[in-house]
Amino acid sequence: MTETFGAGTLTLKRRVITASVWSLASYGLAQIIRFASNLLFSRLLDPEAFGIMAIASLIAIGLQMFSDLGLKQSIVRHEGALTDDFVNTAWVLQIVRGLLLWLGALLAALGLWSASFMGWLRPGSVYASPELVSVVVVSSFAAVLLGFETTKSAEASRGLEVWRITMVELTSQLTGLLIMLVLAVWIRSVWILVFGGLGVTLTSVILGHVWLPGIANRFRWDSSSFKAIVHFGKWIFASSAIGFLALNGDRLLLGWFLGATEFGVYVIAFLLFSVVEQVFSKLSGSVAFPALSEVLRADPARLKRQYYRMYRWLALLAFAAAGALFWSADPLVKAIYDNRYGDAGWSLGILALGFVVAPYSMSMQCYVALGRPELISLVGLVRLIGLALAVPLGFHFYGFAGGVWGVVLSRLVCLPVNWFNNYRVGIFDLRQELLPLPAFAAGILFGSALTYALRVVH
Repeated sequence: MTETFGAGTLTLKRRVITASVWSLASYGLAQIIRFASNLLFSRLLDPEAFGIMAIASLIAIGLQMFSDLGLKQSIVRHEGALTDDFVNTAWVLQIVRGLLLWLGALLAALGLWSASFMGWLRPGSVYASPELVSVVVVSSFAAVLLGFETTKSAEASRGLEVWRITMVELTSQLTGLLIMLVLAVWIRSVWILVFGGLGVTLTSVILGHVWLPGIANRFRWDSSSFKAIVHFGKWIFASSAIGFLALNGDRLLLGWFLGATEFGVYVIAFLLFSVVEQVFSKLSGSVAFPALSEVLRADPARLKRQYYRMYRWLALLAFAAAGALFWSADPLVKAIYDNRYGDAGWSLGILALGFVVAPYSMSMQCYVALGRPELISLVGLVRLIGLALAVPLGFHFYGFAGGVWGVVLSRLVCLPVNWFNNYRVGIFDLRQELLPLPAFAAGILFGSALTYALRVVH
């Protein structure tokens, strides 16, 4: 049977392609900025500074995900036209949540200080660093700022107008880098990273209100909108809470087992890994979720077809990246970082194998679009159990390298669960799943060529 496209379908196809191009372009530019700043400040700061900032960020992210009501997702998938009441009720909830998050961060900082005072923290670990408490207090104020973030960004995402969000994000990143460069003239500590991050957040919030089109935000409350948001958000809350531990448990665990300097090296490896992984997350969240939500509103029978159209390209990129970095990460990192960060190379090579599950970020977005976020909780729970078992055991028997292999194993054990969930919601096709496999071999070939070129140069 030959597939035909109506005008609406063709419009969606064009918008998906346009949004994908903008997402990749914006993410590429943003990562160039982040990578350049990471490379620069890795020479100005000790590895411990990156470890401290990583733990402070995890506390902030953890509080956010443990209180996630899916406010933006509610706006994106909302059936029918958006109303002033619905959007601004979500905005008021977001502000209240931001204030509560900062209070939670202050309590977490108090807990860290008390544990340090009582001698309960492992000496030499990043948790015992004397700067960690104050960094948590100041950096987590970003939650208050984000509470006032405009809902216009969710409206733009709903309409696949990614280019508007792109301009806000890039301007914010450049502002943060400028702040850090100015601060570097006077200080050489973790506070460069703290104030740079706050600068990015404040700039993003201001520009969103001023530049993005959409329903203007104001204090407004509507009980029926509140009930609709909470009804959808209860499963987002559960999946986000488990998801936080599953996605960030590696650093929480390794931050305890490793020394502060060694942990800082791992954080650098993970930051490089996340540069690539977030490409897939960006495409899934900014493009796949709005597109799949629109398909479900217009023609649910097309869901599986639309899903695999987008999955196919994402999987090819992910498998190729896995093979390339698995083979070439060690010489690549040694070529661009100084000797203090040498172990980040082989760590990145191991972590890169985790890219084979990255395309399933798209299936997670599909579950949300279908109103089945509880399926995300199942995947997260399996990954969390894998982390809790594999990382401590790996570290016990094989040290640092064993812990990193444990992180990758916790990702791979989720594959059968992803397939089972996809089968349950009617989007599983084994042939389509296996088609991207040759891309891994192609990635290894590219990695081999890159490794040879680096050896010739050096």
